[in-house]
Amino acid sequence: MDRETCQLTSLRLSRVLEDIGVSEWMITKRRKMWLMAETLCDTAFCNILGVDAFFHHFGSQSEGSTTPGMTSDVDMLAYTDECCVLQDLRGWQPQKINLLVFKNERIPPQHCYIQVLRQDIPLPLTSICGSDIPLPMTYLSSFERDNEGRLFLKNTYMDSTWTTLFKAYGKLIIHGPSRSANEMQDYVAALRCATLTEECQFMFSRPRPGHWPKPETLTKARMCPSFLVPQGYPESENKKIEWRFSTSLMERLLVFDFTPTQMKVYTLIKMIRKTFIKPIVGDRLSTFHLKTAMMFTIESYPPEMWREDQIIQCAIYCLTTLCRWLKLGYCPHFTTSGVNLFVGKLNKDERRNLLETFQDYIDESLQIVFSIEMDDLGSRLINILDSTQTLTMMTRNQMLNSVWKQLAHLPPH
Repeated sequence: MDRETCQLTSLRLSRVLEDIGVSEWMITKRRKMWLMAETLCDTAFCNILGVDAFFHHFGSQSEGSTTPGMTSDVDMLAYTDECCVLQDLRGWQPQKINLLVFKNERIPPQHCYIQVLRQDIPLPLTSICGSDIPLPMTYLSSFERDNEGRLFLKNTYMDSTWTTLFKAYGKLIIHGPSRSANEMQDYVAALRCATLTEECQFMFSRPRPGHWPKPETLTKARMCPSFLVPQGYPESENKKIEWRFSTSLMERLLVFDFTPTQMKVYTLIKMIRKTFIKPIVGDRLSTFHLKTAMMFTIESYPPEMWREDQIIQCAIYCLTTLCRWLKLGYCPHFTTSGVNLFVGKLNKDERRNLLETFQDYIDESLQIVFSIEMDDLGSRLINILDSTQTLTMMTRNQMLNSVWKQLAHLPPH
């Protein structure tokens, strides 16, 4: 495909993406509706249980990086204000469930152990009996003692509660840190950190070109809390007592800073992954890998490049970033230092096969977009190229109805 044809195809692809809901208007509506749902969930949960609970939607739905045909699941993070995760004992607060982050050189990057502190004095628990134990933590199965006698909180301590909550919906499904009753909703019970750890401040300290993220976005990102989610390191022997640092709200804020054209590119490469790559390696190459590649590409390439007539070329730049990581066997995290996102996901042979596959797509100027059946993207693009046929648009009401349908299927909290 020559440059002029590539630009013309990009313009037509831009129109098709808008017709299936990847437009500035629809993205804004999606975000407002899912952020409103956060507030409703907070209010409902607090009224029902009488606790200070908070919810955040993250992922495709709240970002607006989805279409009706993608059938994206709903990702929700929940935490309570009763818990306080500390970096040191000086932050201990009475009347709180105080949790202390424990790190040493043997603990994998982006992970830590958690020590529960006593309620009467700022010291770690050494015994699982007595009045110094916070009431929600009193059962023996929540803790494990290491060979030096320290007690650590297991990342499965909430599973019995999840099983009870989802009993009416079926068995408990576990995917990484998420717990759910079906494949369309993922819930993460997180612990909010009082301060950002040093490794979660990587984005603010490493060298960057400077045009993205914008200074005002970085200022907001510094105010975003980080969380501990119940997931161990894939290659660790101590998975059940390891907790992973998460900067999901910071990442959501960065996606909110994508331009409409960048959102179209991001959604397009997600459609390519789901159509052509997921049947090969499943979700081991995930949308998070693509989001990370997108962020590093936006950071590396000048803002004037991201135009509607450059959508194909911009998608190629993102896939080129991903190809470079597949070749190295190393996928960095955008906000957190020392993390390889390929660990526990893709083996050497799978990375090589994916590298060859993506390189073929790039060499053919992403001709595969004409074969995407999701949302009839390929046929719509072919139809718009044929002046004798008329493109069928989704109405705004149809788009909004698809979002309301997702919201309506959320189980009660």
